[in-house]
Amino acid sequence: MRFHQVLYRIPSGLWLVACTITILPTIRAQMTLGTDFWFTFLDNYQNTSAQKRVYISSINGATGTISIPALAWTQNFTVPAMGNVLITVPNSAVGKAIHVTASDTIAVWALHFYPYTSDATVVLPVEALGTEYVVLTFSDQSWVSNNYPNQIAIVGIANNTQVTIDPPFAPPFNITLNQGQVYMYTAPGSQDLTGTIIRVTNAQPTTCKPIAVFAGARCTSICTSVGTFTCCCDHIFEQMHPVSSWGTQFVVVPFMSRNFDIVRVVAYFNNTQVTVNGAVVATLNQGQYWQGTINTPTVITTSQPASVAQYSVSGNCDFTTGDPFYIIIPPLEQRLNRIIFDAFPFNVINNYYVNIVVPTNGVNNVWLNGNNISGSFAPVPSNPAWSYAQINIASGTYVLQADSGAITTIYGFGSWDSYGYLAGSAVEPWVEIVYDTPLCPGDTVAFWFIVHNAGPISVNSPMWVFNTTGDTASGDTVYFYVPATADTITLTLYYVAGSGACGAIQQTFTMTVPRRLQPTFACAGDTLTLYPDTLMPGPYIWWTGDSASPLEWLVPDTLSTGDTLWITLYYPEVCNFTDTSYLLVSNVNIQHTVEPLPPLCYLQDTLTIQVDSLWGGYPPYSVSYTLTGNGSLVIDSPNAHVWGADTFQVILFYGDSTGCRWRDTLTIPVLPEFRIALPDTWLCQYADTILLSPALTNGYTPFTYTWWVQGGTILCDTCATPKLVATASQGTIFVEVIDSFGCIARDTATFEGKPSPLFDLPDTIVCWHDDGLAIINPSDNNSPYQVTWQPASAVTCDTCLSTTLVHGGTDQFYRVTVTNTWGCSWTDTFWLWVDWGPTVQIYPGDTVVLWGAQLTIYALTDATFFLWTGDLPNNVSNQADSFTLEARAPQFQFILQGWNERGCYWIDTTTILTVEATCDEQPFIPNAFTPNGDGINDILYIYTRVPDARIDRWEIYTRWGELVFSASDLRFTKSFPFQTTIGWDGTHQQTGALLRSDVYVYYLEYTCKGQRQFLRGDVTLIR
Repeated sequence: MRFHQVLYRIPSGLWLVACTITILPTIRAQMTLGTDFWFTFLDNYQNTSAQKRVYISSINGATGTISIPALAWTQNFTVPAMGNVLITVPNSAVGKAIHVTASDTIAVWALHFYPYTSDATVVLPVEALGTEYVVLTFSDQSWVSNNYPNQIAIVGIANNTQVTIDPPFAPPFNITLNQGQVYMYTAPGSQDLTGTIIRVTNAQPTTCKPIAVFAGARCTSICTSVGTFTCCCDHIFEQMHPVSSWGTQFVVVPFMSRNFDIVRVVAYFNNTQVTVNGAVVATLNQGQYWQGTINTPTVITTSQPASVAQYSVSGNCDFTTGDPFYIIIPPLEQRLNRIIFDAFPFNVINNYYVNIVVPTNGVNNVWLNGNNISGSFAPVPSNPAWSYAQINIASGTYVLQADSGAITTIYGFGSWDSYGYLAGSAVEPWVEIVYDTPLCPGDTVAFWFIVHNAGPISVNSPMWVFNTTGDTASGDTVYFYVPATADTITLTLYYVAGSGACGAIQQTFTMTVPRRLQPTFACAGDTLTLYPDTLMPGPYIWWTGDSASPLEWLVPDTLSTGDTLWITLYYPEVCNFTDTSYLLVSNVNIQHTVEPLPPLCYLQDTLTIQVDSLWGGYPPYSVSYTLTGNGSLVIDSPNAHVWGADTFQVILFYGDSTGCRWRDTLTIPVLPEFRIALPDTWLCQYADTILLSPALTNGYTPFTYTWWVQGGTILCDTCATPKLVATASQGTIFVEVIDSFGCIARDTATFEGKPSPLFDLPDTIVCWHDDGLAIINPSDNNSPYQVTWQPASAVTCDTCLSTTLVHGGTDQFYRVTVTNTWGCSWTDTFWLWVDWGPTVQIYPGDTVVLWGAQLTIYALTDATFFLWTGDLPNNVSNQADSFTLEARAPQFQFILQGWNERGCYWIDTTTILTVEATCDEQPFIPNAFTPNGDGINDILYIYTRVPDARIDRWEIYTRWGELVFSASDLRFTKSFPFQTTIGWDGTHQQTGALLRSDVYVYYLEYTCKGQRQFLRGDVTLIR
């Protein structure tokens, strides 16, 4: 969308019969914002202890200097935009002029602070000061005996300022002040200085000598019954407003939390009638005042400009929390559209309030620190055209925006203390210069002025300077001859305004005399307002045939840069003048990009608007930006950087050297604030593993987590709900979460690691013949401890730190938990392994042998060391691997004991029994054998159970009687089984031939214990 702003005027020569020109305000706006301030402090009954505080605020930000020339004291300051700075000046500043200058407009407040006796005032800048004042204050006779009288302080702004002071109870007297001098006037006795007239008497047409006036009391009580002791008194302190800023309509809103307030109205003009909520209550002459009480919003009107003050009463007057202060209430004419103010923080005041008055039709457009507060307003009962709000606020800096203007007061209450002051006000009188004949060359023109919206202001001693020709004149009406060659007339009016108006007194304006139109530019797509510079009366006719003044004309958007439009304006009856000119068309296009692509993350992303190209129009180009919504904009042409806090719009203005401008509007959505909350916690060191579960507000899945910790361990630093282990007595957890839009939420939490009863029981190996022992030594020394062993049956004490481990000969798994006085537990597990010692075996084991048999005994063991005991032969070592014995005893018993490297042992025992064989048992020959060379049963032996027997003769025959094998005098082996030392291998003994499978017959002669015996049988040879 393009934005079309009316920028073009067609110069034209017009003859006027009567013409009025509205000039910038001759009497500059009276307001509380400025760059140059002079003020002082009155006596506080705690002068030596009370702090002199100066608060400075700024909408745009500023640097400056505060100084006290009489004390040679100076301090520089910097106040941020939308912020404030506090400066404490020396205690000796009472009665000394304080000077503040700044690089940009600021607001200044003076607070005379001491617990239970404080008050503040807004400080008016030099341009808001005047030369005539009427004092408003308050005096209670009950406190005069304590030397707490009324006071006035007058600060000089210019050298040789002559001032008359006219108290209501004494003759007037004169003083002279130079710049930076202060005159303090203290009322005698219990006199009330309300109604005192103060005037500057030597202001001149080209000079201005304003003064600053402050009034109050060292300490006074305020109540409806003056002279009656009322607790408690308080210091009151307020800057007076010049008569030039007075008005006739006031709305006074009661102070919150109080039962009633006191109001005073003071007059400067005689026969001033005072009306309260529609009822006439008084008619006042100069210096007189009317006093009353209010407890509801009250409308006060006066027949002539007056000054109104609102008083907070003593705490014991209405029996509520608070104490005296007062505020000069500005008239409704002095509303401000925008003002910055501070609710001063200090320890005695604990409730802060703001009262606001606006036109009822403007309630919907009132913002406090960017928040619309229309819901806080209610109509004023006696005049619904006005609405008011009473708002409880916190201490701090505030900006109030009211499209229809507002009257704003700030105040605070605490136990036996209070303060209050005006946030700001403005009055904008302006001067209209009028001339009565056409401005045709050669004419004599009459000039005079009209003062609008000036209240009591009157313009005195006017002096006119026609800068074009150097002519000067004086008087309310002057005459000027317009030269035939003149193009413009520049006129300056100098004057002194009555009733104290002072400030910028020089006014300059320019009138255009008929001249030829000059070529100029038209912006494509704009609706131009075409009119002559001096609005001469017609008749005149545009080239379109229209006689409208001005002419609204739309430049076609289809035109290109360089196209020409001719314009003619005819004045057939005015100076016989025709003017013709042409417009060169300008049409500029723009291409831009935005990074990153919206939506933006709340208070995180920085938006960059990049102007990629501009074309058309007449270089050089210009680019500017404005911002609507809740965000901040940094312009770095041609780029703009925006830090957004809510959905906002960036309006991009661009143009060329002709002054043509267009705009594009970018709506930038901002995501809701992405937040994470991680609570503080505690857990047992090393023992606990707690689950961290942060709470997320807003944000868009999926989320990416990053955890890190000091004083502990995060078991999963990228999990949504990781586990935490504390390794120190204190620690900090950090978490960062990034959502799918890249928005970041961070939080930090602390945790406390309670000491855990740390211990370590290692796996242990014990010999099967030994008991195990476990001793627990917790590291934390936080006894008594609760101990639980599992299984309980595997220990001798299942609740002890020291116990014997019962294994029963098998490997045992143990679990033990120890809990200290913090409730922190530690659990350990371990195995008790049972070592059964080395392998120890006697071979052969228990057996029976024949008497006289030889037997070899073996130690089968992997023991590191072993030892034989028992019936060992005499020649055998008790560490022998084996030994041989002859069984010539009824029995033998051997014990073999072996040890491994742990000292675990195992024992094996064997018993050898001997038996004696009889000759009734014949030798035994198998009935078959297989001499096939497989190593099994290849040889045929003779067996016996009598090892002392002897084979005298052994013969084997075929079934046909052929002898194939014979042997004699054969002996048996000494070890069981007893067999002959020689056997038949199935071959022919004589020829060596292999005999075939068949049945063979054997013949056997043998001797057993001296007895000779014979034996026949057969054997089968199988191949």
